[in-house]
Amino acid sequence: VANASKNLAKTQNPKKSDQALSSGIYLMIHGGKMIDGTILKDVTLLDLSIMQWHNHGTSPSSLCGHSSISLDSGDVIIYGGWGGNLDISDSFSVYSPKSNRFIDCEQVIKNAADVGMPKPRFSCCMCSYNLENEVSVMVFGGVNFEEDLCDSFKVTLAD
Repeated sequence: VANASKNLAKTQNPKKSDQALSSGIYLMIHGGKMIDGTILKDVTLLDLSIMQWHNHGTSPSSLCGHSSISLDSGDVIIYGGWGGNLDISDSFSVYSPKSNRFIDCEQVIKNAADVGMPKPRFSCCMCSYNLENEVSVMVFGGVNFEEDLCDSFKVTLAD
């Protein structure tokens, strides 16, 4: 390795089970669980062009152990997660770093009525792919309080 990395400014709170991903010129960190057990719903962006952190507000739900992916559009899809107590999410949401807005993803899932929604879960994997001009999202495995899940689930996003 020719260049050593340099230390960046710390994010606001030490936490675990949050999600980090890159979307355009941003690295986004969302949610997680603080050392005292508080489940977070903060959205923090690292502007990669200037290497500076920005608090970008909050999401509709406090989550940890959720999954997130970045789409080619720069939008981020968030699925699942644990909100504390017996609150396990079975919903998708879309976050736009450009507009700093969350929307309920059921509005943009083309085949939700046909296939129904998967069981609530956390600690699952998720990916997206483009095939024949359709964007689809696959969810794999995860856990809930009744079972370890070994299923997979596909949703297709509307244009």
